[in-house]
Amino acid sequence: MTNPARNLVFILILSALAPAFAAAAPVSPRAELKQLVAELQTSPDNRALREKIIKLALTLKPAPAVPEEAERRMARGAAAIEGASSAEGFADAVAEFKLTVNAAPWLAAGYFNLAAAQEKAGRPAEALMSLKLYLLAAPDAKDAEAVRAKVYKLEYAAEKAAKGASPEAQRSKAERESGQGSFSRGAALQGREG
Repeated sequence: MTNPARNLVFILILSALAPAFAAAAPVSPRAELKQLVAELQTSPDNRALREKIIKLALTLKPAPAVPEEAERRMARGAAAIEGASSAEGFADAVAEFKLTVNAAPWLAAGYFNLAAAQEKAGRPAEALMSLKLYLLAAPDAKDAEAVRAKVYKLEYAAEKAAKGASPEAQRSKAERESGQGSFSRGAALQGREG
């Protein structure tokens, strides 16, 4: 085979194999982060994916930049909390902070603020999850001990709320309110007096 023919065969083989080599090329951590964040937009409740993003972001030096959309939503969430006077008002803040942590899933402050809004909106189980994500995103946080104590309190509140929502608890509450429980309200009052 002549030199030009050999070169042509070599070029043809390389061009045929080039896509395989390109697919096997490693993806940079920042490109992977961008890809994972895009995936999170289609499934924002995927906790495992969110945790993977946080862990990856912690390895990046410098830390990933916070997108303007996350900053915007954080400010809107703060405004919603400041103006809230009811669970509904705090629900607006929850919505804004959820958009914050969807735009920047590694942003610890977003999870902290989301937890505060969720707790004030009467959602202790959600607040508990958000604080756990905060601790994951900020493993060296100065307030980690206080936040862990808050996690334990929210665990209790979430368990209590779950029990209160059970059919047995609702039936018992209805019986107490109607005076048809194991003893009537009058009997309970008499027992205290006597």
